[in-house]
Amino acid sequence: MHSQLLTVVREHGWRLNESDATFEQVHLSLLTGLLGNVGLKADDEPHYLGARGIRFHLWPGSALLKKAGRWVMAGELVETSRLYTRTIAKIEPEWLETVGGHLLKKSLSDAHWEKKAAQVVAFERATLYGLTVYARRRVSFGKQDPKYARELFIRGALVEGEFDTRLPFFAHNRKLVADIEQLEHKSRRQDVLVDDELIYGFYDSLIPEGIWTGTAFEHWYRDEQKKQGNEKLLFLSRDDLMRHEAAGVTTDLFPKRMTMSGIEMSLTYHFEPGSPCNGVTLAVPLYGLNQVDARRVEWLVPGMIKEKAQLLLKSLPQKLRRHVVPLPDYAAGFAERMRGRSSARARSSIRSSGISGSRRRSR
Repeated sequence: MHSQLLTVVREHGWRLNESDATFEQVHLSLLTGLLGNVGLKADDEPHYLGARGIRFHLWPGSALLKKAGRWVMAGELVETSRLYTRTIAKIEPEWLETVGGHLLKKSLSDAHWEKKAAQVVAFERATLYGLTVYARRRVSFGKQDPKYARELFIRGALVEGEFDTRLPFFAHNRKLVADIEQLEHKSRRQDVLVDDELIYGFYDSLIPEGIWTGTAFEHWYRDEQKKQGNEKLLFLSRDDLMRHEAAGVTTDLFPKRMTMSGIEMSLTYHFEPGSPCNGVTLAVPLYGLNQVDARRVEWLVPGMIKEKAQLLLKSLPQKLRRHVVPLPDYAAGFAERMRGRSSARARSSIRSSGISGSRRRSR
């Protein structure tokens, strides 16, 4: 046998090894002809799963019976009372990719945009004769389905804002969306900002095919900006993002700060019925806790008085409530009168301080 192998090597002009083959080299060469005899240890079971759905046990007399490992390769399969393998060896699943890569059946799942990698990726699963060689391996998805990858890029990176970039349009558009979302929270209605599909349509109409990574997009953007001489490329406007104006949402009605006992405290707004954060939140510094006027806090902010008044009127007994119908109009009138009184008190405060308009009276 040795002389026959030596003759074959010389006939093909192959070079003889100068050192002995390693364990891995020997078993890789054997594995090329024994891919159908590999086995994967079944979870919490004494048997192994083999190619094409078979199940086998290790030969009881094998030296590797208790230390064979998760993957094995068998020299032969013998069926007696059950199916056994003999002449076995431990192998690594990576070896199956090396010698049997052409036989692996691969599938992709859960394609998504990844902010850190700045590209669209998916999880790959590979099987050999029904055995899972690896699963949930992250691979680039763009070349598999360029059209869908581009859509995922636009939705994840640009519409949802999951993108690290210094391109000027991105910061401008995200700030504009955030500003309009604040208008929604203040006006307590979620129909001011257009839906994601319209924003997606804006980018889809301007970004060419074949772009699904952050690097490719930035290269295209800079080249296109120079070509067009357009510094506002991909800039959205308020008209693009708003279904309608949020009437009545002003800083007078929805201030950003409130002052109590000379301490300025910030106000934030959130519209999410049922949430603890729903409504307006006053951020009180620790040293100002005993300076908060509970009665003043009950009045919320001017823009919310109408809604609160209407809810209070609705809670009145029927005998009293019939005198203030229709409730929305009565509540609106009350809120308007209270705003008038607040303005009058403010003007009175200005006059009493000796200030008229922007000029201080001379003494």
